[in-house]
Amino acid sequence: MDTLEAIETRRSIRRYLERPVEFEKITTILDAARKAPSAGNLQTWRFIVISDRNLIKQLSEYSIEQYWIQTAPIVIVIAAVPEKQEMYYGLRGKRLYAVQDCAAAIQNLMLAATDLGLGTCWIGAFEEDKVRALFDIPADVRPQALVTLGYADETPQDRSLLPLENLVFFNRYNMRVEKLHIVLRDYAVEWQRQGSRFRHAMDDTARKIREEFKRLSGKIGRKK
Repeated sequence: MDTLEAIETRRSIRRYLERPVEFEKITTILDAARKAPSAGNLQTWRFIVISDRNLIKQLSEYSIEQYWIQTAPIVIVIAAVPEKQEMYYGLRGKRLYAVQDCAAAIQNLMLAATDLGLGTCWIGAFEEDKVRALFDIPADVRPQALVTLGYADETPQDRSLLPLENLVFFNRYNMRVEKLHIVLRDYAVEWQRQGSRFRHAMDDTARKIREEFKRLSGKIGRKK
């Protein structure tokens, strides 16, 4: 599977098979996560791999009672060491860069899992203090997210995504290109639109011909 295919096919999985995840796959996924970019290459992320069923059960209770988490054979806690970022970049490093770095690592992790045939779900809603206590996380390390990992036991529906032209600006905010697909050379979109316009035009012409034919037929009938 190539990168774009992994991006296209990744879904949030909330139900997993009772099938263990191979250790080699776990290490491959974590290795992909550590290769994400980080500010100053400080690599302040930390990963806690959870496989104990009782701990996963407690995690589900601490994650606003998302009990589906208990179906995952593995949960990975992603944490940051924000004070290390602060040493180099001040408050911006602590409050932003540490979060961004972990987010990049999580994205790598999920795409690698998708490539290996595994499902994931990124969880940001949890009681941080309880999670910290559960895993003896030091005060200077902050849990950023949980990621469930396992073999999917569901096939989620396709996501509803906003059109690209609603999200992309050029040169300044709110500066849009009317036909972004032409700029991106996605001519198939334009062909489809032009084909749709052509079909509508043909349908409209056919309708007018039918109406004119009925009108003329009526006149001929009255003359008889």
